[in-house]
Amino acid sequence: MKRLAPLPLLFLVAGLLTAQPQSPHLAPTVAEAIPGRLIVKLSDPTADPVAAGERVLAPLAERFGRLAVRSWLRPELVRSGGGLRRGVVDRRGLDRILVVEFAGTGDPALVASKVMALPGVAYAEPVFRRHLHVIPNDPYVARQWYLERIRAFDAWDIGRGDSTAIVAIVDTGIDWVHPDLVDAIWRNPGESGTDAKGADRRTNGADDDGNGFVDDWVGYDFAGRDGRSADNDPSPGHWHGTHVAGIAAASTDNGVGIAGLAHGVRLMALKIADDRRESPTLVNGYDAILYAARMGATVINASWGGGGRSRAEQEVVDAVTDAGTLVVAAAGNDGRLSASYPASYHGVLSVASVMNGDRRSGFSNYSSFVGISAPGSEIYSTLPLAQSQTGYGYADGTSMASPMVAAAAALVRARYPSLDPAQVSAVLRASADNIDEQNPDFQLMLGAGRLNVLRALATGPNALLAGVESVDVIDASGDGLLEPGESFELRVTVRNYLRPASGVRLRLASAGREIEITNGEDLLGGFETGETRTSTSLRLVAPAAAGFDELIALRVGLESDAMEIGSSRVEVTVNPNFATTTNDRVTATLTGNGRIGFNDFPSNTQGAGFRFGGSDNLLAEGGLIIGTSPARLADVVRSAEPGYQSQGLQTVRAYRVAIDDVEGAEIGTAQFDDAHLHPMQRNGLSIDLTTRADRATGRDNQLLLFYRITNTSQQTLEGLHAALYLDWDIGLGGASNQTRLDPENRLGYTYNVRSAGLPYTGAMLVGEQPMNFMAADNGGDPIADGFYQEEKWQAISSGIRRDESSVGDCSTIIGAGPITLGAGEDTTIVFSLMAGDDLAALRSAATEARAVLTRLGMPFGGPLVLPTTLELYEPIPNPFAGSTRIEFSLAAEGAVTLDVFTAIGERVATLAEGTYPRGVHAIEFVPESSADEQVYFVRLVVDGEALVRKLVRLRESQ
Repeated sequence: MKRLAPLPLLFLVAGLLTAQPQSPHLAPTVAEAIPGRLIVKLSDPTADPVAAGERVLAPLAERFGRLAVRSWLRPELVRSGGGLRRGVVDRRGLDRILVVEFAGTGDPALVASKVMALPGVAYAEPVFRRHLHVIPNDPYVARQWYLERIRAFDAWDIGRGDSTAIVAIVDTGIDWVHPDLVDAIWRNPGESGTDAKGADRRTNGADDDGNGFVDDWVGYDFAGRDGRSADNDPSPGHWHGTHVAGIAAASTDNGVGIAGLAHGVRLMALKIADDRRESPTLVNGYDAILYAARMGATVINASWGGGGRSRAEQEVVDAVTDAGTLVVAAAGNDGRLSASYPASYHGVLSVASVMNGDRRSGFSNYSSFVGISAPGSEIYSTLPLAQSQTGYGYADGTSMASPMVAAAAALVRARYPSLDPAQVSAVLRASADNIDEQNPDFQLMLGAGRLNVLRALATGPNALLAGVESVDVIDASGDGLLEPGESFELRVTVRNYLRPASGVRLRLASAGREIEITNGEDLLGGFETGETRTSTSLRLVAPAAAGFDELIALRVGLESDAMEIGSSRVEVTVNPNFATTTNDRVTATLTGNGRIGFNDFPSNTQGAGFRFGGSDNLLAEGGLIIGTSPARLADVVRSAEPGYQSQGLQTVRAYRVAIDDVEGAEIGTAQFDDAHLHPMQRNGLSIDLTTRADRATGRDNQLLLFYRITNTSQQTLEGLHAALYLDWDIGLGGASNQTRLDPENRLGYTYNVRSAGLPYTGAMLVGEQPMNFMAADNGGDPIADGFYQEEKWQAISSGIRRDESSVGDCSTIIGAGPITLGAGEDTTIVFSLMAGDDLAALRSAATEARAVLTRLGMPFGGPLVLPTTLELYEPIPNPFAGSTRIEFSLAAEGAVTLDVFTAIGERVATLAEGTYPRGVHAIEFVPESSADEQVYFVRLVVDGEALVRKLVRLRESQ
């Protein structure tokens, strides 16, 4: 471990930068999960967290192998102990948040959804990567132009920072011996001076202040050189943190370099990046944030972030905010409407970037989460001496705007020490300069305006500012689904942050597409400081032509005695794509595009999944797969890319339910198609879904799904297959599940082999079409490494490919085909999704499902006959032109080789090679060349036994 010894003050002359360091990558808009790692919080506050975590998560080891469980945050940070603020976060249970590392290749988001089902787990989520928010540039404009823009020179006549205010720079480290920074660096008083033996506390190898960190006298390096070996030296590898630090608090009036905005305050150097000078890896950012709060930081600056909201990270933000520390963070550099974290967490002051002239910087994110804007383009500041010729240079990014606001917050807190973090944030926002005129396309998405430090210090808590705390929608029908054209009430909860306000009035207006507002005003009356009130009379009508899951933006304006004291952007979802159907025993959510269970995989917050009686959710993911080949396959289930579902089917009519007045059954309907796909990918399919949740005794433990499939193309579709993919999870995250086929009832069922008393679930092909089935191991082929189109096609088109899964997390793929549909023709495929106390209950439900089809005049399928012998069937067609289908059946799993030879014994193709399960398997043969007539021989070899069929290829017409 590298150790930090005190260094003598270096006196250097600073000049201009002549060469710029290179840029790290921009933060992604989408969430980027770290493979093989989860964050898990336990619910039991009495148990030892790590030991309890190992016990609770033990069932998952069956699928993923050995699991490593450790505390997410350093234990010394979440227990009562040393530091300036002792015990300020203990009560939040942060010690119960664990990092779980697993050996499998499963998608972290999917694994997290399964861990959520384990008893004793409060929540589980992926660990998201975080990136720096900076874009370097060359120097072309005058240095530090931004100080005049934000009125810094005038502000310094009112107040300057002092050593009692501390700004923590959680970043890539600070060059703490830089001549413009060395006097601004925070020194830990508990690690300064001499100990009882007369040794220098800075280097005595002891934790003198009892905070759990040895010799942390100028901050701490939570990453080390390699990202894994923490030490006490926060010197930088990458230049980013030093540049951020100079903007915030470089020394002033020292005859050297630049002027930091909050000069006089102390900079706490907390390094969270390895030492790579290009694209460093960020780790342990929330350990550093917690350390900063416990060691007395006034403000924490985080000029980094990324996609993916984490409940664990929000809990840390809540803890440090309660401790009295304001977190300021960069909004991100995707240049779009996007949420980056930590900037978008509740309680964090998110900062967007503007240019000289107050127009939004092209790279800056914007959203309703942004609290304020500040200059972030062409910002001149300090750089590490070892990495530049002069120690100074220019950079662009919300990374540069954020420390400007953090420094202003420190100045406000120094002048008005009684203000809490929310009030400091409110002062900065209330005093900002309005920049709507310069940014007409981004109103209410660049925060309250551009930072004005002079007004913030001059006005302080005497400003007026109120804001929206929460919004609830009450729709007229009361079903929680805001339909197009439906009237609804908006209940807005408002908080007054600063001085008391009288005569507060709320005014509602559209902030995007027009919406009918039947009553857009509410008089809330007088507010004391910190008081909240909720509106009671705001009424609107949803747009009649709203798209599916459309967000309607509204402006909530707040006035006090006719003076505006705040405005916020709120969004309301109209025409949700999903609804939930129930017959009181079975409850399931379906969508307008073919998904089952949830509308927002893998978050799985929009919907109820699939439940039986009072059970927890039993279905992690479900949906339709349909097509005629791997290239012409449309589906809405998990894809080859971790954390995402395919988008092959699009909504035509959202899923909605209604009661059948005659029989009392709940009928759901939706329509979707593949029309949006590229012509080379689509088949031309329109699918009308009807669901039936019957309350009649004997039928109330199942949901019938009728898929009426219409060929809208001008060609006959041959070899059409359609199937449901169902990832059942019955107890313990599905870790002890097994899926089997009941051929008598054309039923695939799943149960927990180790926990008696949990429900059985099943999926049945009720109709008469040929059946395809696969009991898949989620940790094995074909799902473990992503679900590719070719794998999906094989799973839905290969007959009874596998009739029994291994014990563990598993999925059911059940469907019908091949089916031939002429142009304009349609067919209906019927499934039953069911649950029961045992297999006998599922079989009884299967009998009832067939009875429903009989009553409706629809044929149902008879028992399946599983192969009992090895067979190589006659190819279809034979003779053939173009391609033919070769099928074989196995009575038991075996080692298979399927070859095609010419009449003279030359091998022209190997169609199958490997271990195949019991069942019927079909493979297409397409000769590579020549249109001449030719005779082939197909040879199937299974465990040494060989079968041969003759195959004739016809001359293709010219």
